[in-house]
Parts: sequence; structure tokens; C-alpha cells
Amino acid sequence: MQVSNKEQQNLPIGTKLGCFTIIAECNSYPDEPINDRLVKANVEKQIETLQKIKNGELPQDYKIVDKYVCKCHCGKQYFLSKEKLLLLKSHRYCSDECFNEIVEDKDKNFN
Repeated sequence: MQVSNKEQQNLPIGTKLGCFTIIAECNSYPDEPINDRLVKANVEKQIETLQKIKNGELPQDYKIVDKYVCKCHCGKQYFLSKEKLLLLKSHRYCSDECFNEIVEDKDKNFN
């Protein structure tokens, strides 16, 4: 399966994919406050990991997944991978179906 150039690029802040809007990249906080404790904890852990790579505490080739802080139409915030966002882009409206598909990502601790 080939990956298109579009999928290889980072998704810019403000991009809308289905019912989600990207409000921050994985290495920064959004302009608006994070109101979900799991999202906040995962963003902090991601930033900490990136800092450890810069400081040489982790190998330079240490793999981290590109994740984004996203906001749903209903106002809920999520920390989702690019792959998950691209899979969910067909969801135009916030619904139980949309929420049930991303609960698994939200329950996992970032590593």
C-alpha cells in the first residue's frame, strides 16, 4: 500500500477532518485551555519525550507517533494520531458512533 504525499505531511492547525478540528500539534499546547485530564497528561508526556530526545537522554531515532489535540463539534477534546484522524474523516457530525471509535485511543496511556 502506497502512502500519498498528503498523508506523509503534517496536518496543520485548523484542519477539519470530519467532526474534528486540529487545535494543536503534538509538540505544543493549544491556544485554548485543555479541559480533559487525559489529553493534558498525554500532551505533557509527548513534550517531555521530545525534550529527552533533544537532550540526548533518548536516541535520536526514537520513534514517536504524530498525534494532534483535536476538538469535536460537541466541544470534547481528544489526543489522536494522524492515522486515526484520517480514518475518522468520514464522520461529519459528532455522534455516539464517532465517540465509541475513539474511546479506545483515549483510554490508552501514551508511551
